[in-house]
Amino acid sequence: MKIAVFTKSLMRNVDEYNNILSALKEWGDFDIVDYSRNEDLCYVQKVLAFGGDGTMLEAVKLSAELNVPLLGVNLGNMGFLTQFESDVNPLEIVKALKCDRSIERALLDVYFNNEHHFALNEAVLKSTTSRPNFIEVRVDGMFVDRYHGDGAIVSTPTGSTAYSLSAGGPILSPNVEAILINPICAHSLHSRPLVVSDESQIELSLSACDCASLCIDGKDVATVCSNDKITIKKSALKAKFVECGENNFFKKLLQKMNSWGTTAPKEE
Repeated sequence: MKIAVFTKSLMRNVDEYNNILSALKEWGDFDIVDYSRNEDLCYVQKVLAFGGDGTMLEAVKLSAELNVPLLGVNLGNMGFLTQFESDVNPLEIVKALKCDRSIERALLDVYFNNEHHFALNEAVLKSTTSRPNFIEVRVDGMFVDRYHGDGAIVSTPTGSTAYSLSAGGPILSPNVEAILINPICAHSLHSRPLVVSDESQIELSLSACDCASLCIDGKDVATVCSNDKITIKKSALKAKFVECGENNFFKKLLQKMNSWGTTAPKEE
């Protein structure tokens, strides 16, 4: 089985990363290729990512384009998107990589100025200054609201536990067929998160003489000016994740939420 390994350079000196790779080479009978070194990705059957959710958001683009499942080992902080923690027994990873089952998650197609981007979590239009923007929101061509605030988030159910959650949005189970629209710090009492069908097409535009930043899964990709339009809809491509062990979203949610934002006490 051919496996593409995806990680960031700073992870290559982490003991857990090297121990797991050594075990895979010894026990798994895998052909392991390194994505960062531009090695041949033809016939890759799985993508194995090491890192946190930021790494997983980058790796999922690769796995979606290759149409293969993604397996993640958390070497970062939250690890909402990873299946294993850093202390995993490498044999569990061997078994997971040999598993034929996968779970699909929705992706968003984001179009702006003839450019196309994929989003697993969200697309965000946000002010580049401390001054609020006016952002007009349309769903299937119908006017919804004009947010006066720091920005707007258009999120998948997967992304509902990310930036949207920090902005006061609801948590959606990953199997809910919906798209979430959430204003950021709206200077209005009527502007609230909105859940629409995943068959909807959403348009965002700046309705005043302002500029804003378009951010896809945590990365700034473009500057948006007045009357520019961003179009967002469900993608035909799916993000595939290796299904391994217990697939209990609510249990994982409780574990991650209970540890979110906690820090160890500083030693005197």
